[in-house]
Formats: sequence, C-alpha cells, structure tokens
Amino acid sequence: MPSTSHPDVDIDWIKRDRKVIRGLDHLGVELVSVALYQNLLPGLTNVTQRARYYSFYPWVIDRYVRSAASVGDRVAWRTRIRRLDFAYATACMAFEASVGESRDASIVGGDKAREVLAGQAETDLVDLKAASDVDASGRVIDGGYFKSPQGGFGQYYQVPLQELGVLQPHEEPVWPSVKLTTFAGEPLCRAVDETQDFERLEEAALSGAASVLELAGLGRGIHPDAMDPNGREAEILTSLLFMTDEDICRGQDVARHRSRRDSLRLMLDFAARGQNARRPDNGFRWSCMVGVLPDCVFHAS
Repeated sequence: MPSTSHPDVDIDWIKRDRKVIRGLDHLGVELVSVALYQNLLPGLTNVTQRARYYSFYPWVIDRYVRSAASVGDRVAWRTRIRRLDFAYATACMAFEASVGESRDASIVGGDKAREVLAGQAETDLVDLKAASDVDASGRVIDGGYFKSPQGGFGQYYQVPLQELGVLQPHEEPVWPSVKLTTFAGEPLCRAVDETQDFERLEEAALSGAASVLELAGLGRGIHPDAMDPNGREAEILTSLLFMTDEDICRGQDVARHRSRRDSLRLMLDFAARGQNARRPDNGFRWSCMVGVLPDCVFHAS
C-alpha cells in the first residue's frame, strides 16, 4: 500500500489547533474554582495570593490622596498606581536576583520586571516609566507591563479590598473611585508607613528611575516575605481575615465572612499536623476533593 504521509503539506486545521492561547477557559471549568473561593474564602481569590498587596494598594491610594495630585484626574491616578505597582515588582525581583533565588512571589508584573532587569549591572539605572506609564488619554502604552489601566490593583485586588471593608466606593465620580475606611483602611496605611522603605520606593517610582542596587535594597524590606509577622501591619491583616477585631471588621458581612475564618482555621490545622509538608496547599485541596481529610481538632465557632 502506498504511503499516504505528506510531511510537507500544511493542513490548516491541524496548524490552527496546535496554537495554544493561554488564559482562555473555553468550557468554563475555572468557574467551579471561582465559586468555591467566593463561598469558602470571601475577600480572597485564586489570584490574590499575597497578603502584603492588601496593605500596599490602600497605602498607594492614601499617599496619592494626601499628595498635591489632583484627585479626579484619571491620567494622574493611573500613572501613580501603575508606576508604584511596577516599581514594587522591580524592587522585589531585583532583591530575589541579588540573593539568587526565586520565591514564587506571585508579584504583579514580575515577568516584565525580570525582563527589564535582565543583563543590568548593579550600578545601572532602571527605567521605571517606560513600562508603566499611560498615554495622554490614560490608555496603556503598547508593551506596558500590565494591560489593566490600574495594574494589579484594578485587575485583582480592588473588589476583595472592598469586600473586606478596607475600601469603599466614592460618592463622587473621582479617581480613584474608592476611598479608605476609617476603621480598617486608615489604620492599615499607618502601619505600612512604619516601614520606611515604602516611602523610599515612592520616591524612586516618582523620579522614574533607580539603580539595580537601590531597588534590591528596597526589595529586601518591602518584599511580601519581609512582612514582620509580629508587626502592626500583619496584626491588622490577620484581624481582617480571621475576624478577631469587631471594630476593624465592621465593614464585613459577618454571616458571610465567617466561612473564610473557619476555612482558614481548618487549613492551618491541616498544615500544622504536617500533612503533605512540602505542599500543604495542594495536599489540603486533594484531601478535600477525595473526602479523606484527617481528623482535625478544629471546631467552628
């Protein structure tokens, strides 16, 4: 039988289906994960993986509002949030490079930051404007670090921060469209102010450039892993997530958010027992899925 193989022939549908477009969920399978997160962990999502962003973004809003910037200027606000967002990513990536390890940091804009830092010497200046600034109409410039005009804040964290009662909508149509709550947002920002490297980060971001060495030094103090577990910032975030302070949590729906407290306690109990010590998160998910969660001392209250 003659061969029917034609290796040199391009078949359109084969070439087309070989093209994989990342980020699409054609069957809507991810909706199941999203629904589970919303019910078990209100205020947290599968893309809000770092607690420090829950304090960093409110701090950016606070600094912007307290500055001479014109509140209500869309371009000014987008420029500020994106510049600081990218400066934060670049500082964290520079720090990780300086210590020779990747910490799986889930840093917004981390890929672009690593690209900008590639091949740079410690004394080289890093341009923090080109990858983050918007055009005169407030649109993201081609090649920018993030397509969302408000960076990771607008794409990932704004809604969860409102759900936790840290932010609330403005009554007037201004930019940013949210403001800090007095009972949670403002105390959280005062706690961030205690880490002076954040103020230095703002200075570098607004100047538009900083050396690799300077950024690495900033990253050491502001990296998500650098948060002091015994500090005021961590204390407020813990109170928000575990609902241990009625005053700080008064912007939350107690009945709805109790499930987050109970879910987090159960996860911590699982991890404390050393179940799947290398990846307790994966171990916990699989245990729940197959119904073999070990006996726990946890009791919902």
